[in-house]
Amino acid sequence: METYVVTEYSSLVIQEYSLTERDRDYLSRLSLSSKTPPFSWYELKNGLRFEFSSFIGVLELEAARIVIKPKFNNGFHDVVDMLLFSEDLPVALEHSTKAAYDENSLMETLVRLFVKEVEALLQKGVMKEYMMEEENLSVLRGRVDIRRHLKTNLFTPARIYCRYDELTTNIAENQVIRTALEMTRNFSLTKQTMRQVNRLLNEFTVLTDIYQGEDWPSFTYNRLNQHYLAAHKLAYYLWRQIYVHNLYEFRQESHFSFLIDMNDLFEKFIAKMLVRYLPDPIKVTEQRVFKKAIMKNGGSYHNIKPDIVIESPDADPIVLDTKYKPYGKYKVSNSDIYQLAFYAQFLTKSEKGFKAFIIYPKYSGEESSEEIIDLLPGTPHGGCLCVKPVSIERVLEAIKKKDFDYVRSQTLSLIT
Repeated sequence: METYVVTEYSSLVIQEYSLTERDRDYLSRLSLSSKTPPFSWYELKNGLRFEFSSFIGVLELEAARIVIKPKFNNGFHDVVDMLLFSEDLPVALEHSTKAAYDENSLMETLVRLFVKEVEALLQKGVMKEYMMEEENLSVLRGRVDIRRHLKTNLFTPARIYCRYDELTTNIAENQVIRTALEMTRNFSLTKQTMRQVNRLLNEFTVLTDIYQGEDWPSFTYNRLNQHYLAAHKLAYYLWRQIYVHNLYEFRQESHFSFLIDMNDLFEKFIAKMLVRYLPDPIKVTEQRVFKKAIMKNGGSYHNIKPDIVIESPDADPIVLDTKYKPYGKYKVSNSDIYQLAFYAQFLTKSEKGFKAFIIYPKYSGEESSEEIIDLLPGTPHGGCLCVKPVSIERVLEAIKKKDFDYVRSQTLSLIT
């Protein structure tokens, strides 16, 4: 299988590649798997062309493996650090995979972190719960289910239909761990990591069944199961990515994808920065729904939902949108300007004029600077749009080194 390495927001032409029917079906399904297609693909006369957007990760066809890398210097390692930070998990100072494996492998990095958390979970102890069991037994256990007993054993008096409580490890907390371990066996991993996965899977196969639900279960964490939290967050991320992309339907073939939408991850990363490092009493709200911005006949016609709204006691709310776009090179799109201006106008109550913010990523070696775009200047409806870059790499490095003064100053600069 030929491997092609590209970066986000780029294109790729594979010469002399003919799609099989399963290739074509898989790409069609994958393109429809999210609101924003992860890529566009075109069959050429003598090959295949891809146009990639904000999704990064890996895409495998029957005869081609495409690795879509982010623009960070540390590649997928910074993506994983963004994920850990966004999920309130510890960000490691160094990644063990740097010396052990090709940095092009997003899965290797994630699986190693997951394996580490599962091993820590096993050391602290596996959860058990009492579950109600029903069984037709030859000896009494628990209590007799009279109705079921009479219905089942009317002509077999040697049996007793019983209900009893059984202490078991076959519960959802453990089932989702086993399911994620089962899924990781389909990844292209180092032999060492695969051995660790198989060893853990053998242990969980004895403990529990595979999780059969279509939706991820809702867990409430307390002192008894708090040690599951990190493993569950990583397991959910693996489960969600793979489940969405129909891994099991294609598991017998060379079709596989593990794609992360950097738009979503970047929004979560910036929101977590604001929540964690802005001073009190500033309040940060994500994806807040406003129903009275667009009305018809006295009722709500359309809701609006800004990415982030920042509120403080003595000022108008601030609307902030994250855009994972190369706005250091190109002009802000009209649609983004119109959207932010409308949101800000709705939330601004003072007569000073509205102010909105767009935050976009700054990459090492790229020119980017803050821009102030005046909107409707000289009119009663005027305002401004502040377009600000943030270096994800520098922020992550400061977090790893516990340079929180730098992170706080960078966070505050995003809204001033």
